[in-house]
Amino acid sequence: MTAEPRPTISELQKLLVRRRRNLLIATILLSALFIAAAAVLLWVTIGKVTATESELNRVKTKLAELKSLGPRQLSASFDRDAQLVVTSDAFGASVWDWRAVRLITPLPVTKVQFANTAAFSPDGTRIVAAGADGVARIWAWRNPELSAQLRHPAEVTSAAFSPDGTQIVTASKDGLARLWDWKAGRVLVTLRRAGRVASFSSDGARVLAVAKIGEVRVWSLKHEEVAPVVLPAKATNAAFNPDGTLVVTAGTDGIARVWDLKKGTIVKSLTGHSAQVTSAAFSPNGKLIVTSGWDGVARLWEWKTGRSVVLEHPAQVMSAAFSQDGKFIVTACLDGKARIYGPEDALR
Repeated sequence: MTAEPRPTISELQKLLVRRRRNLLIATILLSALFIAAAAVLLWVTIGKVTATESELNRVKTKLAELKSLGPRQLSASFDRDAQLVVTSDAFGASVWDWRAVRLITPLPVTKVQFANTAAFSPDGTRIVAAGADGVARIWAWRNPELSAQLRHPAEVTSAAFSPDGTQIVTASKDGLARLWDWKAGRVLVTLRRAGRVASFSSDGARVLAVAKIGEVRVWSLKHEEVAPVVLPAKATNAAFNPDGTLVVTAGTDGIARVWDLKKGTIVKSLTGHSAQVTSAAFSPNGKLIVTSGWDGVARLWEWKTGRSVVLEHPAQVMSAAFSQDGKFIVTACLDGKARIYGPEDALR
């Protein structure tokens, strides 16, 4: 058998050079791929941050101030088209054309009692106001004509229409929430330990209520026999996210918390207020949360990251709410004014 000839030193050197060259090329290609991937990741991250910051900043411009008839603004909310605002104060409820800063209709509760909350019906034709005299009143506000009165044994602390407008849920200082067929003036369901505030989920299938001690309870209206979900929050207020999987609570300790409703656990704590949080609500797309507080501040949060922008007020802020398109925010302040925030070019 003939032995294979051994490679010469020159051939070995050439082979070594080729291998080194190939290794260098591979290293350069891998480095280029790594740099490209890092650049894409950075671009996406910056894009997300920029988009979030843009979304946070786009509603921070103050567009209008509405001076109430009474000494304190207790609540404020938009109609479905964000053309009108309804406020509640010591003299009752008022409907405003906020873009023209014009009072359209005052809706007195009584001469001596005030409205804790006021809200439009889904179609915008009626308003429900929660009276301190124990009556929730419904107006066809354009007339204005009183459509119904829902009487309670104690002060009504909140009232809201169902998404289809056929029902109203109220909370009262007697510790109960009541689900009403408001046209018939009849109580359909009574929910216990729910004296502070009550509201519907976006599909109308569930009701959320805050007890006097701050616990949040969520009932299924389709399965009334099922015990409510209880969130051990120390809350003054609470609201569902758009798909009903999360709840945000306004804490007496100055912290707003986002809860996983199915697990009953805290997903995110939002710290920034220096005093009690008075309200908390999700934006229609679920990405943002707006809060209000006794510290004279409303905050707009990108809740997953905890970033926020501050909307300063001269007194305690009692409520803050989004418009249904998410473009505007309205706040109610104890200085007697409601303030509307939105894009800088919204009124051009």
